[in-house]
Amino acid sequence: YFHLVFTLPHSLNGLIRQNRTALFKLLFDAATQTLLEFGAERLAAQLGITAVLHTWSQTLGDHYHLHAIATGGGVAAADPSRWVSTAPHYLFAVRALSRRFRGKYLAGLNALFTAGKLEFHGQLQATAPPAKFAAFLRHAAQPEWVVYAKRPFAGPEQVLAYLSRYTHRVALSPRRLLATDGQTVTFAYKDYAEDSRPKTMTLGTAEFVRRFALHVLPERFVKIRHYGLLGNRQKQARR
Repeated sequence: YFHLVFTLPHSLNGLIRQNRTALFKLLFDAATQTLLEFGAERLAAQLGITAVLHTWSQTLGDHYHLHAIATGGGVAAADPSRWVSTAPHYLFAVRALSRRFRGKYLAGLNALFTAGKLEFHGQLQATAPPAKFAAFLRHAAQPEWVVYAKRPFAGPEQVLAYLSRYTHRVALSPRRLLATDGQTVTFAYKDYAEDSRPKTMTLGTAEFVRRFALHVLPERFVKIRHYGLLGNRQKQARR
């Protein structure tokens, strides 16, 4: 099993905040379709994927990313009884994954815009005219998007241990809360820009609540989803 993380650029944060259900779903679709297509093209096989949505940074800011656990191979397209394995320590090139993922997500954004399914409020209203939105998409397409491949899991037990820790995690666990006096809240975080150095942050109560509320998912939104040979339809078909 391989562990990958698909991260959206911060230039999209404002738009995502106002269109969370549609753009969270698009994140799932773009990332998992990218992996499934690479499996079909490079292995002629169908991968299995479990994807988990995370929306926060260590300081409770917007940090939209999808953790994907993909099987190290898949069921052969030509012969469903045969398993096609990848190399033990390599799934796919992350730069190629990143560019396919970027293309899919931006194409999905454009389709939603064309269908009139995106909302623009406040300062974002300036982005609503078609020419402005096209410029917005071009700007988002300029940098490389981040797809990070972590070291592969040692086996199913390690996958289950990971999922049990992270699937139901919230933006801030109680152990990170250090103090509150009714006016401010102090919590611990790791500064990944400084080699995961432990630090503390103090916020006014209103700002702390505002940041925490950013990560309450839309009602009935499913944050853990399964695709490919791990999808419900595929599992039922193979019983």
